[in-house]
Amino acid sequence: MISYYELATVSYDDFAIKAWEKYYACEHKGATYYGNHQFQNIPWDIEMHSTTESDAQRNAVDKYYCPPDSNIVAEVRNYFDIDYVDVHFQNLRAGMLTTLHFDVNRSLLLQCAPESQQMKFQAEDKHRYIVFLQDQQPGQIFQVGEEYVTWKAGDIMGFPWYMPHCTANCGAPDRYILSIIGLRDPDRVAT
Repeated sequence: MISYYELATVSYDDFAIKAWEKYYACEHKGATYYGNHQFQNIPWDIEMHSTTESDAQRNAVDKYYCPPDSNIVAEVRNYFDIDYVDVHFQNLRAGMLTTLHFDVNRSLLLQCAPESQQMKFQAEDKHRYIVFLQDQQPGQIFQVGEEYVTWKAGDIMGFPWYMPHCTANCGAPDRYILSIIGLRDPDRVAT
């Protein structure tokens, strides 16, 4: 077992080494389809904040972090049966991309889970989902591991913490998703 707390508190380079080791050891190198669901509380009317990473302006995505007490967070927590959840609404504008990467998701552990509980989580307690909010348009790409995902509005894809992923929008319309990272309390699951 790998401690999620240990993974979330090391450098990104050390995290990536462990993730690549786990990825190469796994058999299924892609996403898992979890069905289709039309979430009702999507925050379409919010102002997004652009998060520009390296590579000047190409490697960027607009994000809105949904407040923990919002209706969409409650709906997501219920639907996925997750105890601690971080939900953000993302827009990948036309011509933008995010390069192949892993998500450490430190904020989920350090901000969402009570400090007294943080040490007990294992990496396998972390769950990662993407909900596509629109039908895929020509030029829109989402890759998980070795798999290029195709989608319709409402499709839910999940993948393990160690799965590298990237996305690009070479099309004209913007691409919207809900990005969901959650921790299921191992004490609750065990009972």
